[in-house]
Amino acid sequence: MPDYACWMETRTAADAEWQPCEHLEPDAEPPGVFLDYGETPEDADRLVQNMLDDHLPSVLHENTDQPALQVRAWLQINDQTAVSPATAREASCEEITEAREALRLQAAADSLWAASRGMWDARAGLRKAVVKAYDDGLDLATITGAVASHLDAPTVTRFIDSHLLQGELRSLLRTHPDLARRTAVRTHRSGTAQVELLWTHAEHDAEQLRESGWYETIEYCDRDLASALLTQAREAATRLLALLPARLEALTAGGRPATGEHMAPRALEYQPVTVRRLAPSAVRTEEARTAA
Repeated sequence: MPDYACWMETRTAADAEWQPCEHLEPDAEPPGVFLDYGETPEDADRLVQNMLDDHLPSVLHENTDQPALQVRAWLQINDQTAVSPATAREASCEEITEAREALRLQAAADSLWAASRGMWDARAGLRKAVVKAYDDGLDLATITGAVASHLDAPTVTRFIDSHLLQGELRSLLRTHPDLARRTAVRTHRSGTAQVELLWTHAEHDAEQLRESGWYETIEYCDRDLASALLTQAREAATRLLALLPARLEALTAGGRPATGEHMAPRALEYQPVTVRRLAPSAVRTEEARTAA
């Protein structure tokens, strides 16, 4: 197979000569040259166009302060007997404009994501602080007043309710160690908790078996095993739901009463359910009882 080299160049209005884009392959010799682009160079024009399409955004990102920028890609083939003439392809003005717009949109999306992530992190930090203050013995009114500039009173109540509910569910599970080992309980929005089945060791083994055979589901790999795993999971889910006292209810994502079939729709694919209180807020009930 012939050897070949690819590289990219740029030129600004101030440049007398084209400049190599060394940042693409800084450790190459010479810098910026791809000695193998991962394809068979049967069609030089197609290959050089692919390289231009792939690396044009990166080149423009490195030259954001150069509005009038020219970019081109090169390909040269060496078939061990002779070096072919290099094939070049220069990006059109339209291609550069489209790539710059794509970069702008990506930057805006990244900025929004970073902002939302920052807000989520801040909210998570406030949730932890509220819960810790409550566990340390501070009353609801004191906590609400302390975070009033960041959270409203209903949100504070929901944070604590969710925390208390998570603790209640974990206490229930501690009386059934086999269920506790395969159940995750997490705090959730609106003062609720989320409960989900976890895989057993047998299910981890089954997943490895599925992956090793490149099967889409475990049913394609071993029907009998899949049926046994699903039966065990649904039995565990049914037992778990039966543990819930009358003051709690479990709902699916669609708001319907949850069953074992909802929690384990198929082998190795389990869905969380939301557990909520039917009674009023636990923390407000406790505060009223204490006040009385």
